[in-house]
Amino acid sequence: MNTILKIFFSIPFFFNIETYPLPLPLEFEDIFFKNEYIYFVGSEYVRGFNTEQRKFLLPISKPINSTVGIYGNSFLICEYVNYQISNPDEYSTEIFIYERGDVENLTKLQFNQTVKPVNCSKERLLLETSIPQLEKKFFAYDYESEKLEEILGTPAKNQYVWENDLGSILVKKDVGDIVWIYRKVLKF
Repeated sequence: MNTILKIFFSIPFFFNIETYPLPLPLEFEDIFFKNEYIYFVGSEYVRGFNTEQRKFLLPISKPINSTVGIYGNSFLICEYVNYQISNPDEYSTEIFIYERGDVENLTKLQFNQTVKPVNCSKERLLLETSIPQLEKKFFAYDYESEKLEEILGTPAKNQYVWENDLGSILVKKDVGDIVWIYRKVLKF
């Protein structure tokens, strides 16, 4: 079904492109999409933006040392703690994964590497070293196999263009740090 919708949104005959800048400057680390909403993830908050009404929702606070994702109809929080260790057998990182407001059902992961989550997911968790003095490395944790593997090179991540899965909403940040929204709207 997702593939059919993606093909439909790629046919220019049916759509006009609505373009507008966001009304205020935003500092954010990541973006994710859910239906007609764009969520801008900052260091202390998540700001939702309704692309149809062109309005921001009230900001939602988040823990400082965390990343946020979407899981079903809820926010998924990946909170991390790095510890100072005295020997290599100790865990140096703990990651707590839970749905917002549901801390009782949390998943706890422990790693010997000093890392922090780059994304927040219950399928594949991307991690990077979290201390600037350490060599920058990237890892992927697979929940099914419960294995952590190093990713060679740098995972490609565009810091200026984001697109939803269907290709119906595009977000661009220009050189002046102005955030532009491109939204496909039916002509009929």
